[in-house]
Amino acid sequence: MYPHIWFWLEQVPHALALVRQINRPQLGLAFNLPHYLALTNREEQRALTSLLTECKPYLKLMTICGATPTDETDSRKIWNYLIQPLGQGSFDTFGLVQFAIREVGFNGPIGLQSYNLKGNKPNNMRRSLAVWNTWKQKLEAQP
Repeated sequence: MYPHIWFWLEQVPHALALVRQINRPQLGLAFNLPHYLALTNREEQRALTSLLTECKPYLKLMTICGATPTDETDSRKIWNYLIQPLGQGSFDTFGLVQFAIREVGFNGPIGLQSYNLKGNKPNNMRRSLAVWNTWKQKLEAQP
């Protein structure tokens, strides 16, 4: 289940409830950082670690990017804040990844969200990959 803003299944808690109700081992959920940020206020975002911990048995995929939480709701502008190259924006994406791996025990795929990203796409990808490799080294260096 992939919660997506402006779709019937928007919120992670809704997806989690459905996955639990359907109760099939092959069914899980995806966590998409920009969609989550688009649908939660700053207060709700403080509970992200609790939400991810609750999702642990069902979490199959994460998609991340650089992001700056915003109150913007215009669908033509929102992604300029919520989808940025990795390492950019004010949201602590590394902290999220670190928590998911270290505390939640997530070991599934982590994808890079690049929808509607402005600028030179190959350069954006190179920068994001360089940030990812730095993060990977940091994570591997931790006990």
